Amino acid sequence: MKKILLSLLLLCSNAFGQAGFETGNLTGWTTSGGDATASQAVTNLCTGGGKCWTINPYGSWMGKLYPTGVVQFDSATTSLGLTSVENNAIKQFMTANAGGGNPTPTDASWMKRTITLTAGTTYSFAWNYVSTDYTPFNDGSMVTLVHSTNASIVPTLNNSQQRYGLLGFTNPGTGNYATDSYGSTGWQKVVFTVPQTGEYILGFATFNLGDTALSPILFVDEIQGTTLLNGAAFAPIAPNPGSTAPSATAPTTPPVSMQPIYNGSSNLYTTNIVPTSYNSPNGEGAANAFDNNPNTKYLNFDKKNAGVTIKLNQGRVVSGFKLTTANDFPGRDPTSYKLYASNDGKTWDKLSEGTITLSDTRFAVSDMITVANTQPYFYYFIYFPTTKAGEGCGLNCDSMQIAEITYYYDENNTTTSVDLTPSGGTIANPGTPGATAPGMEPEWPATSDITAGQTAQRNAAKNRVSNIVLGNHLYLEQKIGSSANSVTIEQTGNYNKIAGIGGGTYSIIDGDNNTVDIKQGDTLGKNLIEFSITGNTNNVTLWQARNPTTGLQDGSESGGHYMGLNITGSTNTLTLKQSNDGGSSSGHFAYVDITGSGNTGTLKQTGNGEKTFFGILNGNTNVFDVTQQGSGSFLDLSLTGNGHSVTANQKDAGSHKATINLTNAGGASNVTLVQQGSTAQNVNITQQCATLSGCSVSVTQGTGP
Repeated sequence: MKKILLSLLLLCSNAFGQAGFETGNLTGWTTSGGDATASQAVTNLCTGGGKCWTINPYGSWMGKLYPTGVVQFDSATTSLGLTSVENNAIKQFMTANAGGGNPTPTDASWMKRTITLTAGTTYSFAWNYVSTDYTPFNDGSMVTLVHSTNASIVPTLNNSQQRYGLLGFTNPGTGNYATDSYGSTGWQKVVFTVPQTGEYILGFATFNLGDTALSPILFVDEIQGTTLLNGAAFAPIAPNPGSTAPSATAPTTPPVSMQPIYNGSSNLYTTNIVPTSYNSPNGEGAANAFDNNPNTKYLNFDKKNAGVTIKLNQGRVVSGFKLTTANDFPGRDPTSYKLYASNDGKTWDKLSEGTITLSDTRFAVSDMITVANTQPYFYYFIYFPTTKAGEGCGLNCDSMQIAEITYYYDENNTTTSVDLTPSGGTIANPGTPGATAPGMEPEWPATSDITAGQTAQRNAAKNRVSNIVLGNHLYLEQKIGSSANSVTIEQTGNYNKIAGIGGGTYSIIDGDNNTVDIKQGDTLGKNLIEFSITGNTNNVTLWQARNPTTGLQDGSESGGHYMGLNITGSTNTLTLKQSNDGGSSSGHFAYVDITGSGNTGTLKQTGNGEKTFFGILNGNTNVFDVTQQGSGSFLDLSLTGNGHSVTANQKDAGSHKATINLTNAGGASNVTLVQQGSTAQNVNITQQCATLSGCSVSVTQGTGP
């Protein structure tokens, strides 16, 4: 009803109301067939000559006519209620004013509807003609208004007393408005009055002249929309000299009316909510941030980089948001944000980023945070890289929390977009496998399509683990430069972390003949180790598992171990193990980068969840043995140098994937890969070898234990 009243104010005439297309269909209209449709905004309509048009309706929908050869011109004029005399008069006018083109009308597309009009009232209806042809190949469009029962009752149509009026044409000087090649008239208004109150039939048609190629398009709506040419506003063109048609008037811009978006809001609302992780207490998940209730909250123990994606019921332009603080601990409030948007839930555009200053008062609503966005999207993703409190301050800084994330849109900006995954495809948040987002690319090198996604997943796992502040932390930097030193560490309890000074870098050990023995065991399984070792003949043992003494799981943990290891040196021995028996989302992530010769290493990843291993070996005669056992394993191995020997076993249910890049300059290198699982196995192999015998890769695929 609001739109109808506004129409009356703008037009002082459109009293028949509800003759538009906001139902999303052609209800009330009779048409020539499938060439007449209801359409939402048309974007990037590139007609030719470097012209790309965007046609926006006033509301969300408009009518669209496009000849496809289904109906001929004579049939169209008859269907619209014109007589043969009027039909011939139109043809004679087009012949006399052909603009150098063939004036013979061919196929057409039309629509009409019955409306009740009052004598003495001025009415109008909006239209926009777009030419996909070029001069001198002319095309055109027209409007008709006939009394439903009495042909002798003649209205005044576009300031002429007749039952039809020519509208937009292509060739200069033809019709009442001429676009020239590949042009648009912009949104115009047809204006009419009737001498007698009664029922009339309002009709529109567009047609080809001389051929049936490069058909014109006629858009119609109750009120003028907006037109863009190559992204810039395009004003309606003036009528041809000597025409009685009304002068062009710029579309009236409706006032800005900012409305909130939440679950259950009117018109525009959330239909799906996907957090960056489910590391939240019961009853404090991401949906609470969109329930319009400040007494509930979204809390995520990931703390840094916690966020959420929402999907809307239609693609609209979000131009701002407000945040509401939650019930307790101001240290959990976010202090920065990044906002992304998408129309398929996978390919993301960055809209905005910046700092946030939230009140320490609880349940406080922030000022509007404006977003310079003019494009409509179905999906919006926001995450919070930082929070108010630092590390080691207990409950005040153990998480990120927010009571409400309230997006706002201008309900009078009716620009919409198309959902590219209307069947409800899986959402891939920025920074996760399957997503493309500027500024959220994988941090470490990936060598194939397989590992690009897995690298992003590894980064997400690293964030989950490193941002946990409960449990045991050890920050180590031992630059000893001598030999025979020993580092023995055993951590038990929840959430263990070993990293460099400050927790944001690798632990460092420099020297030879060092022994490093680290065992992490806990109840929940989220362990982190990041080590950098420079030296020779070092012996390194890293175990991440439930039982810190035996390195074995015992049925009580959820897994989610992360291990990063950089080795520079020769004749080092590595024994690495990650195990768990937790849920399906608790997999392990290991990254090992070795530069040197004669190094020997073993890695065993067992238990539930995905197993991901990134291995980079540079040097000569390095030996590495990898076992990944569980549902779904991912291995990315890059070997550069001579004489390497790598054995990899991927076992158990699921689909295993491996990428092997082998660059060899001399002595033979060998890779043996065994993949055994219940579904398809995948391997990508790239070899660059100095000699024919320099590379040897053996792959066995099959089902089995």
